[in-house]
Amino acid sequence: MLERGESASPGSQTRSILASFRVPSYRYLWFSDALTLWGFEMETLILGWFVLVETNSALMVGVVGALRFGGTLISPLLGVYVDRLSKRSVLLAMRVVFALVAVAMFAAASSGALMVWHALVAAAVAGLLRPPEMVVRQSLIADAVPKAMLMNAMGFARITMDTSKIVGALAGAGAMAAFGIANAYLIIGAMYVGSLLLSLRIVSAARLGTQVPTSALTELKAGVSHIVSSSTLSGVMVLAFLANLVAFPLSHGFLPIVARDAFGLDELGLAQLVVSTAAGALLGSVLMGVLKSVRSERAMIVGLLLWQALLCAFALTSSLFWAHVLLFLSGLASSIAMISMSVSLMNHAHADFRGRVMGVRMLAVYGMPVGLLLGGALFEWLDVSATLLLFGLVGLALFALEAVRGRAYLFAGTRAPG
Repeated sequence: MLERGESASPGSQTRSILASFRVPSYRYLWFSDALTLWGFEMETLILGWFVLVETNSALMVGVVGALRFGGTLISPLLGVYVDRLSKRSVLLAMRVVFALVAVAMFAAASSGALMVWHALVAAAVAGLLRPPEMVVRQSLIADAVPKAMLMNAMGFARITMDTSKIVGALAGAGAMAAFGIANAYLIIGAMYVGSLLLSLRIVSAARLGTQVPTSALTELKAGVSHIVSSSTLSGVMVLAFLANLVAFPLSHGFLPIVARDAFGLDELGLAQLVVSTAAGALLGSVLMGVLKSVRSERAMIVGLLLWQALLCAFALTSSLFWAHVLLFLSGLASSIAMISMSVSLMNHAHADFRGRVMGVRMLAVYGMPVGLLLGGALFEWLDVSATLLLFGLVGLALFALEAVRGRAYLFAGTRAPG
């Protein structure tokens, strides 16, 4: 959807590397998302550090981290309201809440009244709203740009996520060390307010459907039926769950074990492994943003298979240099796979169902705790290399089976209207 005043032809719009940024709504959404995501990462680091200092409890730090995923449980239901209401209005409401929480934390910290329970409440509110906020953001991207630009738009949107982990963490640590937690929260609040002001310039597409309003549960059931009735949507959901089950556990839980037990590294060495993965993911986001004529389903399955093959190679290497190289490449492959996955969902979901589709997609994250628990148990019986190799081989087999089972939608599917 081009905004009023945009008169360039589709061909000229899609030839440019920065084609999506020619759409005003996407520009405002991209910059507002960057501020929001950088604020999120700053806040995550600051809250975790504050709780650790105040309680000296790793368990409490884990509780703060776990609270970040609270909103995934209600994302499908909130997806109903994303589809029912103006996406722009929902996004604005969420970002108002983020700003208010930051102001409240600043007030408590500056007055010396900040306590651990304040941090837990702030983490709980953020965790409740962040996953649905991601649903709204991705739905708005699909509304804002023509389908021919969607891969470009999603690629550059992913860059904000990749850079936020670097920029947000460094800025959060630097601001807290230089100015204290109160002023650090003042900076976070300013980011959220800036994001809110930019969000006011976004134009949201009106809901296309003409159905008589029904209950939220009925609309959620309709969304699930929409997913089940589409071989592409249901197949991509399966792949999303499998990726969280067998691929993400390495970078989201096992990497400290690998760093210490396989390579004898300390915290600095672990951080360097994390940076290698993040740098590869960032490059993957850039590539997906600039590549043209890429079929999302094919790129997704190729990225997933390559990701698992690289994890198998990582499990077998004893060279730290090659470990960094393989993590960099696996980060690149993961970015290609996950961006293509989002594009495929947005392409095949009807515009009236995008919020619900992405809300259900958020539930795939629960494959990760299952994978982490299984991996943790296996580490007690097998060494690091054997456990990682088992995850890699199982992942390769599962993705290959799904590629064979779903070859119709992966290689010859058609796009749904929207």
